[in-house]
Amino acid sequence: MTRPGPTPRAVAVVGLGCIGGSVALGLRRALPGLTLLGVDRDRATLDAARAAGAIDRAVELAAAAGEADLVVLAVPVLEVGRCLEALAGAGAAPGRRALVTDTASSKALVCRWGRRWLGDDGFLGGHPMAGRERSGFGAASGDLFRGRTWALTPTAPGQPAAFGPWLACLEALEARPLVLPPERHDALVARTSHLPLVLAAVCAAAAAEGAAPDPLAERLVGSGFRDVARMAAGDPTMAAHIAASNAGPLDDALAAAERELARLRGGLRRVGRGSPPDAGDADVLALREWFAAARAALERLEPGGPPDAG
Repeated sequence: MTRPGPTPRAVAVVGLGCIGGSVALGLRRALPGLTLLGVDRDRATLDAARAAGAIDRAVELAAAAGEADLVVLAVPVLEVGRCLEALAGAGAAPGRRALVTDTASSKALVCRWGRRWLGDDGFLGGHPMAGRERSGFGAASGDLFRGRTWALTPTAPGQPAAFGPWLACLEALEARPLVLPPERHDALVARTSHLPLVLAAVCAAAAAEGAAPDPLAERLVGSGFRDVARMAAGDPTMAAHIAASNAGPLDDALAAAERELARLRGGLRRVGRGSPPDAGDADVLALREWFAAARAALERLEPGGPPDAG
């Protein structure tokens, strides 16, 4: 991994929701001498960010390209292309050009846009593996990225070396950079991030479909449902952009999920035949093996176990 470069003089954060707001708050705390500029369509969000000290002042997107050394795009995936085109058309001073990165959850499409509008020396894709189900600046936290992986997806050899100032910012945020190709990133997060998002929505929709006629359903919502379905409480626009921008890998992940569900449903049909099942029945033991295999898979992905393990 390339070593961090000099700290930038000014950083512009475009989109001051949970992720962008957390970038601004984290940089403000770690690098108090840094000038932080904010770009957002919502005036109330800009006012809240200023009141919290997350930004020094609000600017337009075109101005950000001329005033900042580094621009961080923290907008929904399908808005990134529009921002990159606007930044490419913004007139910067001769010999001065802001470095641009992003935080979008899908990278192959975004990196193609970045190469088209800014070139390999002007744009470096990025994705922090952190977030919350709540959206907006009110959900932002200056320590959101502490100890969390921040994927960097270069499109040319040695590209991160030109982004030393951004690596310095990631170091200040206490994030852990991980460099990998955009396509590999998208294939992996389709299963570890995007699939859980979609299944949370499926869980919420299926529960509501079955429970709609029964007024007692809402009183029987347990912690297990909340743990699984909480991601469905996020921003629907963000979720739709994620799914649309990584449609192929996500479809593959859903196909894998369907295969697992088919195995489970087959086991349930066998158990449901005939007399009530006994704990020692072969079909019950087969169900246990299915759940045990899922637990073993989780332990391979998270060797230390989930936060509440044990």
